[in-house]
Amino acid sequence: MKTTHLLLALIFSATTFAVERSDDRPVITVPLADASRPAEVRIDLGQGNVIVRGTDDSAAVYVQSSVPLPVERKDGLRVISSNSGGMSIRHHDNLVQISQDIADTKPGRFEIRVPRSASVVVSSARGGKIEIEDISGNVEVQNLSGEIALRNLSGAALIETANGRISATYASLPVDKALSFTSMNGEIELRVPADTKANVRFRTHNGNVLTDFEDVELTTQIEAMSPTAMQEMARAAGEAARAAGEAARAAAAAAREQFEKVQKELAERRTKGESVRKEGDAPPAPPLAPRSPRPPAIPAFSGGKVVTGTLNGGGTEIQIATMNGDIVLRKHAP
Repeated sequence: MKTTHLLLALIFSATTFAVERSDDRPVITVPLADASRPAEVRIDLGQGNVIVRGTDDSAAVYVQSSVPLPVERKDGLRVISSNSGGMSIRHHDNLVQISQDIADTKPGRFEIRVPRSASVVVSSARGGKIEIEDISGNVEVQNLSGEIALRNLSGAALIETANGRISATYASLPVDKALSFTSMNGEIELRVPADTKANVRFRTHNGNVLTDFEDVELTTQIEAMSPTAMQEMARAAGEAARAAGEAARAAAAAAREQFEKVQKELAERRTKGESVRKEGDAPPAPPLAPRSPRPPAIPAFSGGKVVTGTLNGGGTEIQIATMNGDIVLRKHAP
């Protein structure tokens, strides 16, 4: 298969990155400023599936996606904005930002390879499946709707989804860092090594708390609330989830409307032969890719059944909460 190479400028710096086109999903290589320092990778989507894998390559981040890059123009002009949507990548001082254009309403697919020590932040406004594996840095995920699967992690975690199952497997737990997993509607399963030392706090309104640890390993106590109160909380959770979905859709519509309004105004000025800048306008700022609206934060839970305790004497703080679903703590055999 014939391979060609392109060089496109990064938005945040004068550095260039290579795009290797071997099929209809090019591999984009983003070299890091300093391979000796941990990177931070932020992925901001409208909707789509994401796979992030840690590798031993500390020099670059590699991106492959079904979402197209800006079109390379023969006249040498750079596309700053487009009605066709697309993806942008920015890099500055070991921070790599991968964004899906707010004008792109089709679900995308992203496969991203990052240094194993990188911190990873994923935000999906309208949802999709998110998979992250082989990462020792901190991981943060905020998803509106969709499964979140985490494998072979060893850093801190802050994981939230309004609707969807969460599964996480840890090779080892971080010291002096916390793990937090929250789903409004969905089972949450956490697998940790048998000798893990942790303090646990589990909360569920309509579900069970289950484990294969022996009671001499995991010592717990249970608090409960009345069935009537639990039903009321479950009803409130359903309303919150619906409101979250409506808020995300409204934010996306508002962003697109503003985008189209600006594009229309610029087109009208060009048609009249006017400058695209009005008299008195400030100098244009460096162009930034439009951000997808962030999903609404999951509201804090109260009530329900609360299980607290210690695992192998206590250690890392682990908090898990779901409104409707089971919580499962299992032993992980490497």
